[in-house]
Amino acid sequence: MKSIKRALRHIIYRPLVGNSDKKRVARDSMKKILIVPYSFLGDMIVTSPLIREMRKVFPDATIDIWAHERNVSILKYNPYIDHIYLRHESMVKNLGTIRALRNVGYDLVLDMNGARIYMAWLFAISMISARMTIGLRREERHESKVGYTTDRFKVYDHIVGNDLHKRLKDRMLEAVTIFSDEEPDGSIDFYLSDAERKKADLCLSEIGENLPEIGVTYVGSRKDNSMTAKQATDLLKRLADRIDRANIVLFHPPQKRDEASRIIEDVGCDRVKLSCRTESIQELGALIEKCTLIVTTGTSTMHIASAFDKKMVVVHPDDWSYKAFEPETKGGYRTVFSHSTKNIESFDIGKVVDYAVELLEKPSEEADRP
Repeated sequence: MKSIKRALRHIIYRPLVGNSDKKRVARDSMKKILIVPYSFLGDMIVTSPLIREMRKVFPDATIDIWAHERNVSILKYNPYIDHIYLRHESMVKNLGTIRALRNVGYDLVLDMNGARIYMAWLFAISMISARMTIGLRREERHESKVGYTTDRFKVYDHIVGNDLHKRLKDRMLEAVTIFSDEEPDGSIDFYLSDAERKKADLCLSEIGENLPEIGVTYVGSRKDNSMTAKQATDLLKRLADRIDRANIVLFHPPQKRDEASRIIEDVGCDRVKLSCRTESIQELGALIEKCTLIVTTGTSTMHIASAFDKKMVVVHPDDWSYKAFEPETKGGYRTVFSHSTKNIESFDIGKVVDYAVELLEKPSEEADRP
């Protein structure tokens, strides 16, 4: 049955396959640029270097973003963006926006959607009708489903990021090198306002004694990269037993506050505290900025911690995708892999604690290794 479906997809996508003109548009003529990032929160965060570096190369151009409605808040304070268009899950709802984008008359579109290949998406990108379109290489598992590699689709003039083992942000930055000989800066940006920083100060001041803060997130963006309440309780107890000169703060999404409160009660240690309620990703980012060390299962939190060069211990399923989202921080990091490729149900809590102790005892420059 799978082979039949694959053959049908191969036939359906055939009209979209062909030789592109491989246009080379002069750098000086790039006046209007549209960047289309992928839809997940972490992917949007690691798109920040691309946005910044494109602004360096094209300081006078208009740089717009077509961002998914679920993560548009990440762009709230980004100074390098001129206009943000909302993208919806349903392509039918996007038809009016696609028409508006087409009317802008973009010189360049950067399609950084590196996951699934589907006809409606390719149609949308082609309908924008930019003078030049650069696409990000899709994962092999998605290419195999349609029977074509990304470079076979004629909507794209150039494909970047062919090395799927590199970090996603570095694969995207290859688009910058088409227009500049300078090595792009891959550091991640995460922008905050004074209001969010003041709320974080107030939140942490209520925790008590002025000790280094360890921030712990136990809920990821998906169930497969979230700890159970039992795992989180065990982890917090062990951290408190081994590290006696730090406050440990449990971060949580608003909908998990009751569960997080019960976890704190079960831990029963004065130095293990529940974070204040965060209403936005920026408010969480402001708390992360104040911490010395982050322990996390979520890639979004990991990327925010990377932006602030925090020390961190990351729990991750034992799968290939880790290389795409591997942290990069001057603070230093360690990774604990689950025994499963699909989730983090079985990871070594003791190893997480050992790494946390190790990182806290070393200066950042000495800790900067996997």
